[in-house]
Amino acid sequence: MKAIYSTALVIGFCGLAIAADDKKAVDVVGTWKCEYTIGEQKRTADLTVTKDGDKVAGTISWPDQKDVKLKDMKLKDGELTFTATRKFMDNEIVIDYKMTFDGDKMKGKAAADFGGQSRSSTWKANAKRRKRRRISRRKLMRCVLIASVATLAGCTTPKAPQPVDVSVLDTSTDRIQELLAKLDDNPDLLHSDLTPSVHTLREIGEPAISPTLPYLLSENEPTRLHAERVIDGAMMKMHGFVFGQGWPQPEMQQEYERVSKGLWDFEAMGRKSVSESPMKDRQAYIERVKRWLTNRRG
Repeated sequence: MKAIYSTALVIGFCGLAIAADDKKAVDVVGTWKCEYTIGEQKRTADLTVTKDGDKVAGTISWPDQKDVKLKDMKLKDGELTFTATRKFMDNEIVIDYKMTFDGDKMKGKAAADFGGQSRSSTWKANAKRRKRRRISRRKLMRCVLIASVATLAGCTTPKAPQPVDVSVLDTSTDRIQELLAKLDDNPDLLHSDLTPSVHTLREIGEPAISPTLPYLLSENEPTRLHAERVIDGAMMKMHGFVFGQGWPQPEMQQEYERVSKGLWDFEAMGRKSVSESPMKDRQAYIERVKRWLTNRRG
């Protein structure tokens, strides 16, 4: 494992070295796993950038809004600027982005005006998928040499991200009911589908699912949306997702997606979320989740 990690580390070094050799342009093409913080709450998004000649294009996906086309994209002097529109129920917010790149890392800021208030957040990202480059024999030999040195240096396998210890959370029935009573309170200005109660209930995980299910039948659309975020987030956590970090293993994400699709097939349901769907469909979803929980508990 030590040698494998050393080799992987060297491949990363090689990619950086090759990028450094390219003096003509910054390499922005690929998919970037972004992290940013609003207040004290960590958020994630996937930014995908393509390039055709001198023209750049792309999309951005948040957990609750997928494949949003980027507008006014410009790449100049190593700086990428663009705008994206976030939708929150009946509101649309145009967010301005300004990003700079350093090899496989990206950082920058996002700014928006919402309700007369200016809000900004700091973004950082690592390349999740980069375009392939052809490596010359000379550079390949250089990488092999570095790999040998790295192996002899005694590189160790990095530790996987550690999930939050839910034992420090109060998962009692009273605490869950207290959080549900405030489910709609203090929504985030840029992410109105998330509230402090939603965040905490997602971290509580499985114990929060059953008490939250009835809220999917509410006549209030924001309440249904918040309940859906709790249930989906709790299921993600049950499958290993770590909020603020992501999936430790791709197999965990694949299993979650398989289960999630079995409970609610987004395409088959007319590309509507649970909270947007008619009462009868929401009731059927609730029953499927209950059966899934029962089967899971054995």
